[in-house]
Amino acid sequence: MKKKLLLLIILILCTVFAACGAKDEALYKEGNTLYKAKQYEQAIEKYLEAIKANENYTKAYYNLASVYMKQDPPDYVNAVANIKTAIAKAPETGISQKKLDRWISKSNKYIKLYYENVVRKEDTLEAYRTFIEENPEYPGNPDIKIKIDAKIFEGYKKTDTIEGYEEFISQHSDSKFAYDAESMIYNKLIEKNDEETFKSYLKAHPDSKFKVEIQGKLAEMEYDKIIKISDKDERLKSLEVFIKKYPDLDITKVAKDKLIDIEWKNAKGAGSAEAFISFAEKFKGTKLAKEAIKSIDKMQFRTAKEKATLASTVDDQIEIYKKFKEDFPENRYTKQVNEILKRLQKDVKTEAEPAKEKEAETDEESDSGTDMFIP
Repeated sequence: MKKKLLLLIILILCTVFAACGAKDEALYKEGNTLYKAKQYEQAIEKYLEAIKANENYTKAYYNLASVYMKQDPPDYVNAVANIKTAIAKAPETGISQKKLDRWISKSNKYIKLYYENVVRKEDTLEAYRTFIEENPEYPGNPDIKIKIDAKIFEGYKKTDTIEGYEEFISQHSDSKFAYDAESMIYNKLIEKNDEETFKSYLKAHPDSKFKVEIQGKLAEMEYDKIIKISDKDERLKSLEVFIKKYPDLDITKVAKDKLIDIEWKNAKGAGSAEAFISFAEKFKGTKLAKEAIKSIDKMQFRTAKEKATLASTVDDQIEIYKKFKEDFPENRYTKQVNEILKRLQKDVKTEAEPAKEKEAETDEESDSGTDMFIP
């Protein structure tokens, strides 16, 4: 008795399922006929009825999506939703992989059209976000994310505060607009031009992309304080410390030029060869170092000339100039010293010749006197 009852139930169920299957198939075919006749609204109704009769009727979902795309204007939202449903249910309903691949290709095409004709035209933050959430595999999502970041960044630009830009950076550190946000912060800091604000920002953001620029501004402020120091020695010492502290900043070149200028004035004020030598060695290669060497050469040459003027003999003068050449072989006045030496040596030779002649005459007179002597 129980077996008969079970068989009866199975028979009833099979009849019901067969009837349902026949119903959804009939509705699906009616929908196809209407679709081909371009009666799209009626076709949509039949496909929806077929799906109501069989919620796993994947072909009905697929064709329903196609009908939505045929409408004028196309119903992109429903088209994308139904073709995605068809793809999702395909593995459970025996759809071949070849057909599934074709459906996926068609789905990507619908999604792209949906984006281009609906989402992009709407051009709102919410539209872009919703699209990415609903279509995470869409190939164009990286570009859409850029649009999202741009929209968000525009919002922060309207409030235009350092705190707002910092918030944007913390939430969108990988965004291409993070650099723009830092640029806006930097501009705000420049507007304030406050030392403590600069320091506080660097302390809070040690890896800021504008770290070097901010350090440069702080260095400029420090330099401005140094050049206002009234005590010359203190100012000079502070400049030397400053240059060592900031060796690679633009302001350092200005500081170096200032230091050289001060030291040059000090050397000129001292007016000694030692002062110029010290300057030339300290700032070797600079334009003023070359000027210092010129001054040294001139002073050394002048000292030699003064000594030569006071010398009692020409031979002493010659020795003074020879000593000059030995002591200062690279002095720019060496050529003049050589000319002076030639002249002095010529003078010595000229003076020596009359002396020899006179000595010879004296010898002749001595000889003549001897011959005329009468004992």
